[in-house]
Amino acid sequence: LPGELAVRTNKPGSLEGGVHPYLKGADAISKMTIAKGMKVNLFASEAEFPELINPVQMCVDPNGVLYASVWPS
Repeated sequence: LPGELAVRTNKPGSLEGGVHPYLKGADAISKMTIAKGMKVNLFASEAEFPELINPVQMCVDPNGVLYASVWPS
């Protein structure tokens, strides 16, 4: 959608063309159902790190280091 951020998935969204609205970090967290005793923290986003756009795979090593593979195109 021109001029609008949207996300296409295999489950149709509410916007024209079946896409979902793009939610920024705090907005996305506010829509989550979080289990009792659990917590969600945003520690990196495209706003602070534009090179993290379109992550396709992530893993955490035994030392707690997060690795993210991105697909910018």
